[in-house]
Amino acid sequence: MNREILKLRILLWGGLFLLVVFFVYKSIVPSGHISYKYDFSKRNSFISRLSPSDRVLQIENGEQGVIGDPVYFSLRTSRPFNSALMTIKYRNNNQEQNPLVESGFLADAKAWRYKLEPVENYFLNVIEDNWESLERDGLKLYINPEASSTYQAVDDFLKSPPASDKIATYNYSFDTNYILDNYASSSKILTIEKELRADYQFFTYIDNEDLYFKFVFEDINQNKDSDDIDLFLYFNNQLIQSKHLDDDGISEDSGEIAEEREIIYDLVNMPSGAYKIELRAGDDVLTKSIETKQNKLSFINKIWISDQALEDFSVITDSDVVHFQTTNPGSLQNIKLSSSTVNLDETFRQFSQETNGSSTEIIFEKGDIIIAGNGVFSFSGEEFLNPRIKKVDSNYDIDDSSIDYILARYQTPEETNNLKTQHLEFDISGAYREDSKYSFLISIPGLKADDEIDDSITIDEIEFDLYGVSLFEKILSIFNKNEK
Repeated sequence: MNREILKLRILLWGGLFLLVVFFVYKSIVPSGHISYKYDFSKRNSFISRLSPSDRVLQIENGEQGVIGDPVYFSLRTSRPFNSALMTIKYRNNNQEQNPLVESGFLADAKAWRYKLEPVENYFLNVIEDNWESLERDGLKLYINPEASSTYQAVDDFLKSPPASDKIATYNYSFDTNYILDNYASSSKILTIEKELRADYQFFTYIDNEDLYFKFVFEDINQNKDSDDIDLFLYFNNQLIQSKHLDDDGISEDSGEIAEEREIIYDLVNMPSGAYKIELRAGDDVLTKSIETKQNKLSFINKIWISDQALEDFSVITDSDVVHFQTTNPGSLQNIKLSSSTVNLDETFRQFSQETNGSSTEIIFEKGDIIIAGNGVFSFSGEEFLNPRIKKVDSNYDIDDSSIDYILARYQTPEETNNLKTQHLEFDISGAYREDSKYSFLISIPGLKADDEIDDSITIDEIEFDLYGVSLFEKILSIFNKNEK
């Protein structure tokens, strides 16, 4: 009897030991590699369900439909990793309505910036079947059969590109020497006194003149988050200079207005061309004013004009579609665009309107409004500047005969039995991770839950292969440090 009890104890302790070893193994991942898969048949401990609930359909037969953009999910891991291979299986139920699908991770929580990679670009799928293509190290050059010049290699194109208005890009930054014809500098100071809230980016231009900008900031302390302010200056997509202001030191969400603070750029002997300035700041940060010696200034993609006292002002844009939103009931209004009017009659809801795609004046009755689009926004036609090459995004016109060449980092998804598969590689070594979770999203620009159009995306499976430092590599690095 004692021997049987001893055997049972050994068996139980042995089982407990193996269970502990299993969980320790799963926790530290000694090999540095682990995989997680969510097939929508049951809840997953590592990959969360898609949210919010009003942008997805009920899970049926191991699949879930996405009806609104964007949707989010989290990846829970026991430790940080350096890289991730995401495999997504899906069906695009209306490719022409949803030409672009992307997915990626939260890289910067303060600026709410996600690093996205292409899942599918319907326009490039069509172009791949009809245009000649060249490839080098994952970079593809598509050549229109009607193009006046041809190239034998991608490097030939990069060394001697055609005019920028003949080129479009996707998932690739193509540096060109942008020069404005008949540009004349001005001795006048341009002052923007419309209050801007949170982060933004804008283009400016110089030619044989100093680059001068003075920013005045204010912290309104409506939340408890740290409100550091970072400004970055770029030329040809290269960082030239950065400036930083620490949080004002008020840690409570008291609504106490902090003292105004300044950042100044004053640079001489800079090369002629287009520059980009980027502000990274939270929603508590107001830009009270911007003073500059430059006479060109256009905000990129989005701007939050928070000045509640502002009335009857206008903005110029080249966006194909413009989106409007406000969180302030006092800012509900009618917005005029050329021959159309948008009735902004609900807070927190995004309203959209197509434009003529070239130069559209938008007239507002009130301020405290968020404006977004795929182009730029200026407060006057004289300030307008867009040095960017056309993008093959969700608003691209595939029949645009002016485009002869497309540069893209893109792979067409695999397709089997009407189910598409795409593999996305991410460097997550610097990704935002909180409570042991990485945040991901799936983006389908233009997909709306309330438009009654049958244009959903059906997700069948999401899988991650994660790679990081192995236990052996970690021990070896500690050993090498101790030796030094």
